[in-house]
Amino acid sequence: MEANQYLHEVAITAIVVKNGRYLIVRRSPNKKRFPGMWTVPGGRLEPKDYTGFPKDTENWWYRVLERTLAREVKEEVGIEIENVRYLTSLARVHEDGAPSLVISCVADYAGGNITLQEGETDDFAWVSLEESEKYKLIDGIDDELVLAEEKFPSPRRGGAIIESIMKIIFKLIIYAVAIVVIAKVVPGIMLTGLAAAVAVAIVWALVNLFIKPIILLFALPIEIITLGLFSFIVNAFLFWLVGDLVPGFAVTSITGAFLGSIILTLVQWLCHLLLD
Repeated sequence: MEANQYLHEVAITAIVVKNGRYLIVRRSPNKKRFPGMWTVPGGRLEPKDYTGFPKDTENWWYRVLERTLAREVKEEVGIEIENVRYLTSLARVHEDGAPSLVISCVADYAGGNITLQEGETDDFAWVSLEESEKYKLIDGIDDELVLAEEKFPSPRRGGAIIESIMKIIFKLIIYAVAIVVIAKVVPGIMLTGLAAAVAVAIVWALVNLFIKPIILLFALPIEIITLGLFSFIVNAFLFWLVGDLVPGFAVTSITGAFLGSIILTLVQWLCHLLLD
């Protein structure tokens, strides 16, 4: 019996990274351990994972874990991986008394389409670290994702931040151009120059982000009764408010407030549709 104390079930898992997002899969509901919970691809180390290959030296096989992991990921989700890096290791004793050792790695997506292995998993998702919090992960997987993010930061993550900033700047430029056009074609709107137009674009974006949701929340019953038409009044009020806040920009008529806000809201909607 004491010899069994040295026997562990050895498993290896892969946190697969693609464009700064992580692959998670949901275990089938008929699985004995953790049914219906989300995890990362991987599986047990078996003798066939190395005995079927020639030895690298007289007595030893090398890169056993890497080969096993590549096989498990291919069988479980149908994709190829590369650049496998060690992340951490963890152990536990399961409810049936069986001890297991899990070796957690990070690997890059190399190719292929997701094809789930029937009976093993029934759903998958590519998630960011923040999005993973919405899923019912097996205990410890969330910590491993955080550790992977810290130890192997994705270059795409920094690129995504820069991309988001560039989208915001591009939207503000479009808003500013739209405001210049609005001031020329809509009566009752005064604009002194391009700098004022940029300031209007920034303030308009801020009031829509922070003030408009609060107004609509408190005015929800009116919004429902008017079938959404009350939002036109809110937009006109916010447009007038921006004119009151930004030097070099003024809204001097109700018609200007309504028409200007409608046009700018339409431009805002188109930017959201095309850029987000």
